[in-house]
Amino acid sequence: MPHPVRTVARHRVVRRLISEGAVSRENARSLPDLSRIERRGLTRLLELDVIHQSAPGSYWLDHARYVEYTSHRRRIVILAVIAVLIALFFVVELAGRP
Repeated sequence: MPHPVRTVARHRVVRRLISEGAVSRENARSLPDLSRIERRGLTRLLELDVIHQSAPGSYWLDHARYVEYTSHRRRIVILAVIAVLIALFFVVELAGRP
């Protein structure tokens, strides 16, 4: 499965929990009609402790952990872009030499 599809599925799960107000243990909600890819995203977010299960089939979003998770992912993407730009700079620089 392409990475952007997985990312979009995880965002859909998070948006759904937020829209249903499931941002604390007391307000946990069930997510019965998730697609297969969304269920995989839910599993991954459970592994990362971004989403918690308060009872079987009842989930809630740890907003602070989600902010930390998205911030970390953003830093990784920025570093990857910088690395690619540096590599391109050297390729262009070396290509111009006789």
